[in-house]
Amino acid sequence: MGRRVGVGCDRTDAHTVTLLDVAALLAAGLLAVASAFLAVADTVFTQVTRVRAEQLAEDGDRAAGALRTQLERREELLQTILLLELTCDVIAAGVVALAVQRIAGPVGVVVALFVGLPVLFLVAVAWPRTWAHENLDRAIRIAVPAARTASWILPVRLGAVAVLAIVRRVAPERESTRTASEDTFAAVAGSALEVDALGEEGSDLIDTLVAFGSAEVRDVMIPRPDMIALGAATPLDDAVRTAVDEGYSRFPVTGEGIDDVVGIVFAKDLVRAALGGGPPGTVADLTRPALFVPESKRLAALLTEMQQQKMHLAVVVDEYGGTAGLISLEDVLEELVGDIADEFDEERPDIEHLGTDRVRVAAGVPVDDLDEELRLDLPDGEWETLGGFLIDHFGGVPRSGDQVVLDGRRIIVERVIGRRIRSVVIERVSA
Repeated sequence: MGRRVGVGCDRTDAHTVTLLDVAALLAAGLLAVASAFLAVADTVFTQVTRVRAEQLAEDGDRAAGALRTQLERREELLQTILLLELTCDVIAAGVVALAVQRIAGPVGVVVALFVGLPVLFLVAVAWPRTWAHENLDRAIRIAVPAARTASWILPVRLGAVAVLAIVRRVAPERESTRTASEDTFAAVAGSALEVDALGEEGSDLIDTLVAFGSAEVRDVMIPRPDMIALGAATPLDDAVRTAVDEGYSRFPVTGEGIDDVVGIVFAKDLVRAALGGGPPGTVADLTRPALFVPESKRLAALLTEMQQQKMHLAVVVDEYGGTAGLISLEDVLEELVGDIADEFDEERPDIEHLGTDRVRVAAGVPVDDLDEELRLDLPDGEWETLGGFLIDHFGGVPRSGDQVVLDGRRIIVERVIGRRIRSVVIERVSA
């Protein structure tokens, strides 16, 4: 009987949570957090190029300036980060397994395997990598101190250097192809620009390609206030009239409001259904699935995704899941080749007289032509177009309605899409 009591006491002790168990679980949590920071750094060092780091540094981002220096030792730091990240994950998993086994007995091993490991994977690997991928510029501020801290841990750093040396000896030709090619392209392009080997057109092309590589959806999208959407409950006849009036080939379809985009509808489907002679219907009957993308998505990645999914229109969502805007394949391509006009676009002159002493001017009009046509003398500067002058004057892309008075004229920004000024109204200021 005494033996039975002893067995019962042992079982009770096996299920008692001690201070040591709590400390072990807290330590595992700290290791998981450290691994998450390292995962962010890993993503940044894999995806951010020297060109992008230099652009951000020139814009005043101090973290990007430090990253630019760290990227000179990209491979060594990346191996150090990976080795330390793996070490944190392994120790955290082992500590959790031992602590849960002490608390719950043999069942604890099963709990640690099927619950602890998936949670550790989500917290320390999946979520931080996904966040860093979608917020690379912000992730740099985490990656720089994380990489610096990792490099201070001498045993890990020495281990990473040894691993890197072995890899180079076994496979000397295999390097980080993507980042190396991008950095090589940037270096060659920079050298060519310095000696003017490409000419003016070639220089403009290089600038466009470099800018496109770092451009994001938020830079080009049609903002939420400028979106033209159709309600899912809109009758087909009304929808056709809207499509004809607006002249677009695709429209987002909303449910309860602009933040509830349920799909897209093609204008050709609306016309075909309206002329088909069938029973009256609504836009909901013709709605197709929509492509949703975050504001921070790179244009190059979006272009690839649109090609793969054969989509010409995407709904842009903000970090809270609300609708931020709209972007079309044409918007993306215009970042590479400039404005694209099709046969349905209304042709407007670059300088359109609206009345006495009032004109509408395309933002791309060269300043020399503006001076010749309107006798508007803009200050000398690096800009070549009216839009370039306005961006320099306002210190960034202005908003519709922003204005400046110059040389007896009021220059009013009329239409802005993404980061492009489309049109400007100029009127004479009465004395």
